[in-house]
Amino acid sequence: MRKKLIVATFVGGLVLSTGAVLAAKSSSDSIHNVAEGIAATICSEGKELHTTFLSGSNGSSIFYSGSKDDGSSWLPPQKVRQADCSHQSAIVEKNGTIDVVWSEGDSNPDIYFSKSTDHAKTWSAPKDISNTPGDSREPSLAVGPDGTLHVVWSDTSTGEKNRDIYYSFSKDGGATWGKDPLLPADNISQTKGYSGDAVINVDKDGVIHVAWTDTSSGAEKPDIYYVEKKGNAWSKATDISNTPGVSSDPSIASDEGGKTYLAWADTSEKENVPDIFFAVIDSEGHAGKATNVSKTEGISSEPAIAARGNGHIAIVWSDTSSGMTNPDIFATYSTDGGANFAKAADISNTEGISKYPQVAIAEGKWHAVWEEMKGNKSTVRETSQPIK
Repeated sequence: MRKKLIVATFVGGLVLSTGAVLAAKSSSDSIHNVAEGIAATICSEGKELHTTFLSGSNGSSIFYSGSKDDGSSWLPPQKVRQADCSHQSAIVEKNGTIDVVWSEGDSNPDIYFSKSTDHAKTWSAPKDISNTPGDSREPSLAVGPDGTLHVVWSDTSTGEKNRDIYYSFSKDGGATWGKDPLLPADNISQTKGYSGDAVINVDKDGVIHVAWTDTSSGAEKPDIYYVEKKGNAWSKATDISNTPGVSSDPSIASDEGGKTYLAWADTSEKENVPDIFFAVIDSEGHAGKATNVSKTEGISSEPAIAARGNGHIAIVWSDTSSGMTNPDIFATYSTDGGANFAKAADISNTEGISKYPQVAIAEGKWHAVWEEMKGNKSTVRETSQPIK
């Protein structure tokens, strides 16, 4: 689950694909219950789907579930970590290893790591991988083409009012992190503003892409900032959204064709009513023209993006168009690298409050998970549709 920095432009309309129509979900038959829980993640390797979420008596222990039948059924939840956990991020490697990072601790938390190499039957002992003097939260995890693990998080080691984005890596499957034990992490933002909600992705060439929400351009109207690492050098942090509105909730992904994509929530077109913006990041680390891919009447927030193949993109978000008190999960997708997007559609359409969606692409389909709250009960739910 993300810690919100902002509650959530560009002039120009959404380009709709004439051949792509995203069907709205009109029945719960295609929506599957995963387990009781909140703040789910989803990732895939081949046909298998993997999700982690928070659950338990205190709602802050990490659990895992998986599906081998396209999401139709899910394994009984297995406990990863029983502690005061939040903001978990998970990936699955090509060899099937499942890696999880999270923030742990109520006071001055650190970032922890655990993995499973036996299909989630057992998990390695949690390892503190940040170990900074500051408050470490909101980790995001990625794996490079060489198997190196990369993680970013927000950290107050330089001061609570100037929270920065820190980075670390492991080349030995999580056994050791950072350049050396005395320097486990690097401050890669170093802006004058408050930096948070960082996301990380590594493309096919090993270039590391990091984006986050930053108030350096103004506390009332933050922007999305970005850095990349080619070889041994990080670029200087730059304002990559640079819109007149409030920019927040970044999500980043790359496809196998080498393109990197960014999505975020933005109020530039409707004051106090954010839309979901999308842009392509070029080889020089600059974002192309932003496109509004939601274009709904409601509040669009909490976007998540996935990419796979050559130009297949899926974006999901929480949206109040179907009711201010009962937001649903909306989605759109592209098959041509973002040149065209299907018309946004309500894919949850349930009675509960649907929020915090995440998305993955597997075997020609996008799969979305989200948290749905009805009364005092929260359930992780999943649905999918083909990309065609």
